[in-house]
Amino acid sequence: MQRLDRPYLTHSFSMAALYCLAVSVSMGVALVSISKLLVVLAIAAKLVSLWRARQLRFVKSGYITFTAIAAGLAWLYLSLLWSEGGDGERMVSFMRHARLWVLPAVYYLIETRRDALKILVAFVVGQMFVVLSSWFLWLGVSLPWAITEFPLSAGIVFTSTLEQPVMSTLMLVMVWFLRAEIPQKWRQTVVITMLALTISNVFFVMTGRTGYLVMMLAISLAIFWLLPKKFRPAVVFLPIVIALTLGLVSTRFQTKMTEIKRDVLEYQNGNFDTSQAQRLDYWAKSLQAVQDKPLIGHGVGSWRVNYLRLGGADQVNPPSNPHQQFLLWMVEGGLIGLAFLLTIFATIYRDSGQLDSSAQQALRATLAITILMSMMNCPLFGAGMGEFILLMMGALLATNQRQ
Repeated sequence: MQRLDRPYLTHSFSMAALYCLAVSVSMGVALVSISKLLVVLAIAAKLVSLWRARQLRFVKSGYITFTAIAAGLAWLYLSLLWSEGGDGERMVSFMRHARLWVLPAVYYLIETRRDALKILVAFVVGQMFVVLSSWFLWLGVSLPWAITEFPLSAGIVFTSTLEQPVMSTLMLVMVWFLRAEIPQKWRQTVVITMLALTISNVFFVMTGRTGYLVMMLAISLAIFWLLPKKFRPAVVFLPIVIALTLGLVSTRFQTKMTEIKRDVLEYQNGNFDTSQAQRLDYWAKSLQAVQDKPLIGHGVGSWRVNYLRLGGADQVNPPSNPHQQFLLWMVEGGLIGLAFLLTIFATIYRDSGQLDSSAQQALRATLAITILMSMMNCPLFGAGMGEFILLMMGALLATNQRQ
């Protein structure tokens, strides 16, 4: 993006808003909502400041990700015209999709590469606070800021067994791929300490199956880019080796893998009371809904209605999504909606090619983790997790700005 010659007057406020967002994404939905309000105010203040300085103009960008996001959201908004969802659910669902605006908003407020790196440092500090707090909980130390929904041994601080290990893994992606930005004097100590604390926390304290998978993917990608090109194809076997090793040394990993097999068998026998069985039922009913309206879908906010219409498993309060990002966009926006989602992912990958190698690898690893998670959950639809990912992507795209 072409930047203006003189800094706008509200730059300090913009950075403060982004710092708040970078820290709050690790600490719960309430703080994230407040921080997003600050970001909105920062954008408004920047626009007013530039207008008063007569510098407000159309800003060109070499990135097409922003256009893809705008087009995808426009299609979902258009689908309100034929949505089968309830009156309240339709707009709520669209607003949850619309958190994609966080990515271009973060990029717009960042003026320089140095600003982008500062935001990423705040992001890492916030998540490392979570990792350290998790270890204290696991050791039996009760912390006043930690939620009480889980036993201390689970090590969950602010979010859930799904989100926390994924967030920790994404933080480690930043530390590893951008390690050259750490002063040489402290680099080795900082990187090794963070690797040890975070990887062991995810594999031996956490119980989220998605967390295990994304950490294995992150480790595999890190090794992939370390190896000479002729040896990189062998990395495809690394997740299998890691899984087999964890099966021998991690009791929690063993338990969770055994539960998957048990839940699938329960689903085959007609029992929908397990986590995996419910997810499989969500997916099956989603595919049926897609078959009914394959091209344009049933409209934003319509997933729950169609799940119940198609005889979904008896639940007191079915979720608002099928725990699968691609299926959600297919049910609500049809194959056209799916094409928009895939385009967003493809443009992020394409635009990462404009970054230096370290930021490029960090963004592509983040994208790979997001896609993997999207196969089992809706990371860009959920509060907190979505902002966490989009903040990272926006700040990484902004690292190509002037010094």
